[in-house]
Parts: sequence; C-alpha cells; structure tokens
Amino acid sequence: MRLVCFGDIHMAFRAIERLAPALRSADCAVITGDLTHFGDPPDAFRVVSAVGQFCPNVLAVTGNLDMPWVIDALRAEGISLHGEGRRLGDLGVFGCGGSNITPMDTPTEFEEDELRAVLERGHAAVADAPRRLMICHTPPFDTRLDRLLNGRPVGSPAVRAFGPSSPWSGTSTKDAAPTAWARRSCSTRVRCAMAATSWSRTARAA
Repeated sequence: MRLVCFGDIHMAFRAIERLAPALRSADCAVITGDLTHFGDPPDAFRVVSAVGQFCPNVLAVTGNLDMPWVIDALRAEGISLHGEGRRLGDLGVFGCGGSNITPMDTPTEFEEDELRAVLERGHAAVADAPRRLMICHTPPFDTRLDRLLNGRPVGSPAVRAFGPSSPWSGTSTKDAAPTAWARRSCSTRVRCAMAATSWSRTARAA
C-alpha cells in the first residue's frame, strides 16, 4: 500500500501538477488539510478533483483555513477522515481536521476535548485493523512535527496523547497495534508512506 500524504495546498493547483508523478504511482492520496484559503465546499472540491485526475482514490481532512462546513461536504462524498475511519486493506486510516485553538481565530478550530472525541470516533471505526494511520492537520504538541520558525511548539496535547510514542511511528496509546502519524506539512511537502510506518521519501512541491 503506497500513500501520498500532503497538505496546505491553499488552491495551489500548479503544485498539485508537480506532484503528478508521485500521485500516479500511489494507491491513495491523502490531503491533510487546508485545501483552500478560507474556502467553501466548491473550492475544496476543485482541489480534490485536481488531485483525483492523477490518483482517483482520495481521502481528506480539512484544515483550520477551510470553512467548517467543508467537513460535512467531504463526508457526504465519502472521502472524509474527520472522526471517521477507512480501511485500505490491512491499513486503517482515521483522523481529525481543523486545528486546536489559535490566537488567529481561524474558521475551523476545536477545543482539546473536541479533538480527542473526534479521534476516538475515527479510531473506533478501524480499531480492528492490523495497522493504523492517524491523519491530523494540527500537529502533536512539542514533537519534531510541531515547531514555528522561532522553535515554539503550538500543537495539540490531545493529538499527542492519542498518537504513538514517537513522532513518526510506534505504538498507539489506545492499544498495542502499530500506528503511525501523518499530518500537514508546511510548504506543501510530500511524504510517501509505505505500509503506513516507513516513510520512503520527501519531495518538495513548493
């Protein structure tokens, strides 16, 4: 199972085109949030369609800069991972969109207990999967994934508490089956995950 996971697209269609070779060889593309820039469902689906022309199997969570009702729109199309789980063979994929509370008051933000509840609901849908991949737009607090340019961590303690013990792979706090993290990556970097636990390469898209 080969996944291409990437986020912070913000309607950058040329960046998606540059990802075409990686997307064409993927079994599934996972958009990890911020499809738009304060955009509504029509904008979000323009991004989904642009990705889908290279990889028809697309899953997604929203980011904090996507409007809240994009979550329901993605769910209605059967591609949302926000509080939901999808099986890809032996791999169970689940996650949460939006972010924890920020000083910027962006459109889609959640309290920590809300993020925890979303993750619990999604995890329950794939709890029996031999391997699980957790997709979050907001990073786990104070990990290598969570650094501003000044080094300050701003991520979610709830996401960190729910996920594995290391920033990339390990054992879920929920039980003993292998779980890996994937989250948005700034500058639209791409991480291609093989079997959800070993990252094969990183390619810059912007």
